[in-house]
Amino acid sequence: MEESKNTTIDDLTKGLINYKFLGLDFEKAEGNRLKFTFTQLDAAAPDNGFSFVFDTNDEDLYVIHDCQPKLDMEVVEAMLEKLNEDDDVGTFVRGMRRAFSETL
Repeated sequence: MEESKNTTIDDLTKGLINYKFLGLDFEKAEGNRLKFTFTQLDAAAPDNGFSFVFDTNDEDLYVIHDCQPKLDMEVVEAMLEKLNEDDDVGTFVRGMRRAFSETL
């Protein structure tokens, strides 16, 4: 059992390192929210961060706070509506990355 836990922790650690290498980082934000930060988007400044804070509201719907830089809220709202219908967080995160890329 202990070996299995260590393997899982090792796998998760490797996964997080790979995400960071590819330009995606996660961190706990204030109020049990999750902050996503993308890097590697701007070829001229690959370390520049593009971020948003992910949360759920009282109705258990996903909401976004604090996009940096600001995004077109119509685009974000459309992606959130789809996310709240299909619960596909991976597709949503890729869409947010694409939206940030389009600001360059």
